[in-house]
This record gives sequence, C-alpha cells and structure tokens, in this order.
Amino acid sequence: RATDNENNTADRTFNIIINPNPALLWYKSEDITDTGSAITWANSGSLGSDEDMSSFGTYSNFEYTASDSEFGNNKSIGHPDNTTKSGLATPTGIDKTVGDAFTLLCVMRQRSNSLSSLGESGFGWSANQSNNNGDWMFDTGGDHSWGGDYGEFRASGSPDTSNPVIVMWRFAGGSGGAWNASRMGLSDSTWTALANGTDDDPLGDVANTTYERFQILDNYDVGAGSSHHFDGKIAEVVWIGSSISDTHSNYWRDYFKEKFG
Repeated sequence: RATDNENNTADRTFNIIINPNPALLWYKSEDITDTGSAITWANSGSLGSDEDMSSFGTYSNFEYTASDSEFGNNKSIGHPDNTTKSGLATPTGIDKTVGDAFTLLCVMRQRSNSLSSLGESGFGWSANQSNNNGDWMFDTGGDHSWGGDYGEFRASGSPDTSNPVIVMWRFAGGSGGAWNASRMGLSDSTWTALANGTDDDPLGDVANTTYERFQILDNYDVGAGSSHHFDGKIAEVVWIGSSISDTHSNYWRDYFKEKFG
C-alpha cells in the first residue's frame, strides 16, 4: 500500500513467487523512513527487525526521494555525488563468513564510478572494526575490500550510469565456488552477464573472514573512508543466503520490473 502526501492510498498486487530460498534481508522501497533527522530502513526478510538499518554519518548528506520517477514513483535513498560520507547499516550480529553462499539483488541508479575502477560502496558487508579495513562492497561494475587485494571477484567493470538497473551477484560458496554478476535495465526482459568465474583464490585475499553488518552507500567507518562513496540512489535491496537458480532470479526480475518499471 502506498500513501501520498495528501493521505490518498492505493494498493498494488505483484504477481510473483519468491519461495523457495526466502530472503534473509529484504529492504523494500516502501519501508524507507525519513524522520527529519535520520534515515531508517526496516527489514522484511527472515532475520526480522533485529536487522533494520539505520543511518550513520551526516543526515544532510542523504538524498531521500519519497516518490522517485526513476523507480515507478517509489521511494529511494542515495547520495547526490561521490564525495558524500553517509550510509545505512544493520546492527552487529549478522555473522556472515567470507565463504558463505549468497545472492545479492539491488535496484539502483548509479551515476558515476569516477573515484576508482574497483567498484563503489553500493552494498555489502562491514567487519565492524575501528576502521574500514576488511569492508567488502559491491556495485554494478565491480567489488573490492579494503585491506585485501581489492578485486575479490571482479576488479573492475563498466557500470551502467545512464539508467536504473537491477544488479545481481551470486556466489555458490566454499572453495572453488562459482560466482557471477548480471544486470538488467528496468525496461529490459533479460539479464546481461557482466562477469563470472570461480573462487579458486580471490576470497583468500579478503582482509576479514567474518562480517557483522550489512550496509549500503558507504563503508561503516565514514571517518576512515576517503573514497568509494556511492554516487547514486537505491530503491530496494535483497540478500539471500544461497546462490539462487536462474528460474528463481527471474521471479525477482518480474517483481522488480512490475514494481519499479
């Protein structure tokens, strides 16, 4: 159910199937809240409200849009440029290990990737230490971790900076597990493969083996970060604790396209 500024309401029904493989973390667009001094984002995934995200950094650095025309007039949260230091993160307690299988899905609009060819801090994990070493972050173009070898799966790529996209990263887990990255424009019908490979050694270069927070838009310790601040906005994020099938990924594709297209 959506409510506008004049308290008019409308219901939308999405023709999707999302089981099996329920999301552990599912940050729906409609659950972004701007309190006037902070941003919160409620978790609809199976880990529950203990993993609601709250903002860190300077509140005025956020770009909150209550009805974003680029995302079907749904809510979005982001940064106006790539020098802004602020983000959202869960509390501690996720305890994700580096070799765990996962799928990350994100509906996002990335405007640039000018600070580095290694990917910006769109979404990923924090080791919750006193600096950002070990944080492992992803965007549409690549991934990196501070203190590691900076391209744990894919060192660099070409992010789509012209359109809102659905981006999907999948990792089968374990030693030698297959991984792949794909994206799709909201007006498209098929996934575009960005890169794929196997974890025959990259994850051994990640500085930390356990992560305690999920985060978006920036690394958790904003005082330590001097680059990789995400330039753009995010409308929805999903983390699933397995590498989902192509069929299952298309269920999510249909949901995102119907909601945001």
